[in-house]
Amino acid sequence: FLSAQTFWVPWTGDGRFHFRLRTELTGGWHSMSQGRRAEHFTEDGVNVTVWETEAPQELIYLVAGPYVVREKEHDGVQILTYTYENTPEDLCNTYLDAAGRYLDHYGELIAPYPFSKWAMVENWWQTGFGMPGFTLLGDRVIRLPFIVDTSYGHEILHCWWGNGVYVDYETGNWCEGLTAYQADYAYKLAEGEEAARDYRRNALTGYLDFASGAEDFPLREFRERSDFGTQAIGYGKSAMVFHMLRQRVGDARFWETLHRIASQAYWLPTGPDSRAGRHD
Repeated sequence: FLSAQTFWVPWTGDGRFHFRLRTELTGGWHSMSQGRRAEHFTEDGVNVTVWETEAPQELIYLVAGPYVVREKEHDGVQILTYTYENTPEDLCNTYLDAAGRYLDHYGELIAPYPFSKWAMVENWWQTGFGMPGFTLLGDRVIRLPFIVDTSYGHEILHCWWGNGVYVDYETGNWCEGLTAYQADYAYKLAEGEEAARDYRRNALTGYLDFASGAEDFPLREFRERSDFGTQAIGYGKSAMVFHMLRQRVGDARFWETLHRIASQAYWLPTGPDSRAGRHD
């Protein structure tokens, strides 16, 4: 797992950029990165893959491992699973099918999916990382029966909020609260009003327990979760602010505004095979 923190490529930190990344791996290893999989073949025991970005990126991620690759096409989007050999095929199919449902749901609710691929990549660390076009999930995490109906959708939604519409961290990280509201809270709301009320109550309880005193700070100062207090503010308090906003302006204006923000901030496809554009 290589990210910006490892400084594995020359780095200036200025602006966003396109990149083309080619990997040549032996031993049954395959790679994953941002962008579309432009080339993918095996020659003389070497797995060659080329990744090309569709939109300017802030970072370059490279993940590689001894993966079994499975894929399907869904409305022009390539959906993949990169899993270890002992991961059951039926579990992979569950994640492939669920991804298609989430892409349809959020594509209709917010705006068209802004990338040409989505991949669930298995990891021996117990992680839950969301990158542009893929997620890195722990091998024990993906086997939890509730993950595919909860956290998986949360990571996919980050392709709209955080990895599609970027965050200006100097003015606060708003995307975790909005993603929690449109994923975690929305799934509880789909179960029923009682489950949704419990979610809101738990969010308020977490705030009172961990962040209502000297630990409290404005949302504009939230950057990332580091403990229960920052989680209570950056996820719970932020989600409740979006809930309050929705109540004040009404459903129609709330959803239309999010659609307009997403549509103007990245790109809408101009043709059946076109997913190129810009991120701001």
